[in-house]
Amino acid sequence: MTAFWFLPNIQGSGNLRDLREAAELSPHLAHNLRTLADAGMMDRAEYMLWAEAITLGWIAAARPYTSSWEPANEMWLQEAA
Repeated sequence: MTAFWFLPNIQGSGNLRDLREAAELSPHLAHNLRTLADAGMMDRAEYMLWAEAITLGWIAAARPYTSSWEPANEMWLQEAA
């Protein structure tokens, strides 16, 4: 994860990956982060658009959701059949 050493290592939680890990796995998120880092001065509205795009890209790079309840529910349905 050396390509994004300049990023703060914002920790993920649950299925959300750490920001650096997500950037390594998502070319779109990586592009947006690099573009924002290289952008220089911008107004608040433009910054908020970038922040939204990065947040959505970070969420999209999350691990697929799985629940321990789902396999238990499937087992129950199989036993009931």
